Amino acid sequence: MPKPEWCVYYDDGSRFSDHDGDPWSAPRVGIVAIVHADDRVGWTIVCGEDYFYYEPAVGGWRNTSQFGMYDHLVRAQRPLVLFGRMITDEHYAQVRRDIATEWGDKSGWLPMEVRRDKATELG
Repeated sequence: MPKPEWCVYYDDGSRFSDHDGDPWSAPRVGIVAIVHADDRVGWTIVCGEDYFYYEPAVGGWRNTSQFGMYDHLVRAQRPLVLFGRMITDEHYAQVRRDIATEWGDKSGWLPMEVRRDKATELG
């Protein structure tokens, strides 16, 4: 099976990707990170915020603040908000290691990504 175009990683270790359904079918709570394929660097990660949304008009998955979430809800043609979950640094480091293993090497990092090399070195 080919790699998914995107995958949502949850605090309980589960995942939901485009192989499982469309973004609007994804469970809405417990999000740790969302990874999606990117032609420029291989894949990108969105994480580090309380809210996440999907909006094709702005390129797909984004992380956002509370204000950004409200903005998305009133602006987007078909709003979709997912809610993040706080986890321990060790748990987050494991998620990042899982992502690196599953998605492979990146050729670079985009400015919009939260890069946390130190977190991936834990544990």
